[in-house]
Parts: sequence; C-alpha cells; structure tokens
Amino acid sequence: MQQGNSNVWCVSVTGYRYPLWNKMGHMVPVGRLRRTINDSSELSKLGENQQALKLLDGEIAQAIRENRKVWICVLSRHAAVIADQMGDLRLVRQYRELCLAHDPDNPLTLLSLADVASRQGESDLAKRYAARSYELSVQRGTELDRAVIESIIKQWPEVEKL
Repeated sequence: MQQGNSNVWCVSVTGYRYPLWNKMGHMVPVGRLRRTINDSSELSKLGENQQALKLLDGEIAQAIRENRKVWICVLSRHAAVIADQMGDLRLVRQYRELCLAHDPDNPLTLLSLADVASRQGESDLAKRYAARSYELSVQRGTELDRAVIESIIKQWPEVEKL
C-alpha cells in the first residue's frame, strides 16, 4: 500500500492504484470484488462457465452503476478470460471493449483487443489497436510498457515504423 495526499491507496501488480476509502470516508468493499473473482474462478474450474459469467455480469452491472471503473475493468478482464476458455471470441471482445470504454488509455487492454481482432480475422482493426497500444506504451515507458512493446513488435513489426 502507498499513502499519498492523505489517502491510502492499494497498488495492484499491474500498477493500478485504487483507494481503500472513498471520498465520503467509507471503506471501499474490496472483499466483494475478491469474492466475485474467487467464486467465478471456482465455478469456471467446475465447468460452470455460463454461471461464472452470469455472476460476473451482475457485478459488472453493479460496478457500472457505482461508477467503479477499476472494478469494471478487473471484472471484465476476468470474464474475458473465461469467455476465451469457452472459445467465444465474440464475448471476449465484448468484455475487452467494455474495459476499454472505461479505461481508454490502457495499453494492455488495447493489446488484448488487437489479439482478439486478429484471431477474428480483422487484421486492419488489430493493427490499429496494436498501434495505439504501442504509442501509449512508448509514452509511459514503464517496465510493463516495455513488455507490451516487445509483444507488439513480435506480432506486428510494422507498427514500430508507423
């Protein structure tokens, strides 16, 4: 955890910072998020992927109502992984696009959308997502961004020259 500006923040492994207390001074119910991820993971392990997605969809809808952008993205990314395990690229793309709508400058989300578009045979769209991801990653320059750049160059070497 990091403290700054008299707020206490939790920093995820992907570098996202999210507050442990909201603006009203109430603790953010991170346990609910963790429980949803754990429960949907267990359902998926049992082969109950549709049930896992139903659980996630309910929490995503709640997160949208509460304007919890980080939660929306965390839950959407998790749902996209389950949808990918099911082989449903349409759903994978839907969840990734939902995350992008709430975090439009996320290079990882853009890279994952580039991958999905490529797998769906939409190479021009994939290249546009990859180019935007590359651009943002170059600007930010973190270690994670360097890994994103490396992945992009391997799959779309022409993006580096754009």
